[in-house]
Amino acid sequence: MGVFEYSDEDAAKSFALDDKVDSETISWRKDALMQLQKRIVRRKLRRKLHQQFEVMLEGPSKETDLVWDARLEGMAPDIDGKVCITEFQGVNDAADLPAPGTLATVEITGAKDYDLIARAIEFTPPSIKTASPRPKLIPQFISDSRLELRRPCHSIFLPRG
Repeated sequence: MGVFEYSDEDAAKSFALDDKVDSETISWRKDALMQLQKRIVRRKLRRKLHQQFEVMLEGPSKETDLVWDARLEGMAPDIDGKVCITEFQGVNDAADLPAPGTLATVEITGAKDYDLIARAIEFTPPSIKTASPRPKLIPQFISDSRLELRRPCHSIFLPRG
């Protein structure tokens, strides 16, 4: 969850309202909500400890090459937390590290703020899937009595009324 502080925008209807909340109260409310959210997230993340999940490896972290970033399904970049991979089981040489985009099975070993900490225990190299052929569309003919014409179409939208 993200929280932002209210600020007056002259184009907003709320701009004309009286009895506005002062900036100290606005800041205090934002901080209180974010602290509550952090406790909720911490509790949820701790439930994942010692469980295994599939993640997509993104590559070395921006902070340090010793940690790799990964995402669980449903984690959005720059919005949700991430999975920090601190160990690659069975990898002893940097040359043997998997490529970004690789799917990995990880075991969650910890949680910090909005992020999970894990060790990768198995990798599935990315595969190039060929798209299945699109089904052929068979043109259908519809009649629009108002226009008195017959025309081919691939989607039929019926007018209201």
